[in-house]
Amino acid sequence: MVHNNHLREAQYIKISEKKKDQKNHAKMIQRIVSSLVVLFCFGFLIMGGAKMISATSFAYVLTVDGEQIATLVSESEAKQAIDLCLKNSATATVLTDSGLQVDYRNDVEIEKVSATGVVYSSVSETADMLSARLDIVADATAIRIDGKSTLYVADDNQAIAAINAAKNYYADPKVDPTVLRVYTSEEISLTDAKVNLDKVLSQKQATNMLLFGSRNAQSTGDPLITVNVERTTTETEVLAYTVVKQENTSLSRGQEKVISEGVDGIQEVTYKVREINGVLVGSEPISNTVVEAAIDEVVEVGTQYYIASRSNSGGQGTLGWPCDGMITSRFGPRARDYHTGIDVASPVGTTLFAAEKGTVSCAQYESGYGNVIRIDHGDGMETVYAHCDDFYVEVGDTVDRNTAIAAIGMTGTTTGPHVHFEVRIDGQAVNPLDYLEY
Repeated sequence: MVHNNHLREAQYIKISEKKKDQKNHAKMIQRIVSSLVVLFCFGFLIMGGAKMISATSFAYVLTVDGEQIATLVSESEAKQAIDLCLKNSATATVLTDSGLQVDYRNDVEIEKVSATGVVYSSVSETADMLSARLDIVADATAIRIDGKSTLYVADDNQAIAAINAAKNYYADPKVDPTVLRVYTSEEISLTDAKVNLDKVLSQKQATNMLLFGSRNAQSTGDPLITVNVERTTTETEVLAYTVVKQENTSLSRGQEKVISEGVDGIQEVTYKVREINGVLVGSEPISNTVVEAAIDEVVEVGTQYYIASRSNSGGQGTLGWPCDGMITSRFGPRARDYHTGIDVASPVGTTLFAAEKGTVSCAQYESGYGNVIRIDHGDGMETVYAHCDDFYVEVGDTVDRNTAIAAIGMTGTTTGPHVHFEVRIDGQAVNPLDYLEY
């Protein structure tokens, strides 16, 4: 028994020592792990601190064409400031949301320097400063007129829209069915261009420039294009009646008699008109429709001739005939006017004679009459000899009956060689046949 008790005690002691060894081993592992964690954290802090020190030990200077503009914390912020400046420059113009692509022509550098004593600028502040320094250009579309680059817009779509708006200002075929064609006198083409941003126009500004020579429609200059419009227009017009003449041998030549009055009709005439920059410059009829037909006027025309002869005498008249010839038009009403004398036809150069003694009061050219001679016979009587060729007398000359005074011609308004002979009493034209010998 004693032996067994000692054995159990010995076993207990061995077991207790084993548990104690296990507990010490666990504590040792825990201390090792804790030490490793501390070392890891310490290393992380050291590395993070190194990065912080590194981040704050340098600065980045932005220069434009050798001039220092601003100092920023990082190179990425410097690039952000440049991008923001370009974006702000594009959207600050009338071209907002146009998708305009912009760039700059300057020499821009970003230099890494020591951060000691540096005063930093923000991205937005730097962008504002760059806007005053950068020479900003845009990738644009040039509108070329007759081969010359004249206007610049953001892209081809805006260029086409500006040109169409300028043409539609005067006429839009889509809304006006009378418009046949709209075109410009100039040749217009589009090309790519890189220009200063301030030269790039909005679509509306470009349209105003094309139409008025100014970005603002309220102030006008010289238009850059000439817009031609061809359209149709229909007018209601008078359809003039026709005069139908019928010969009547019982009437003297030069006499006419209206048998039935003419009546004008009504017609609708369609014209093709052409306008230049809104101003009508020409038209031509292309069709007509008779609404009410005209009624012809019927006129009888005398064909009977009377022969004038200076050799005839014995009549009741007192004046001599100015020449021999055929009376082609008598005194009195005619189809469209009133004839104030008689026309005696004879070849050019035939001599004209004074009808009676008197004084030449006129020998000159007069509208309608041509070369005309007037002779004052006293007591309010005057004779007139029109359409003369050469004058044989001058104003103030005294002539006798049968004195050669001129030659027959075709001056003034005349359809053939003749003398227009008048007799006037106190300035009033009377029928010469009542005063001539026959």
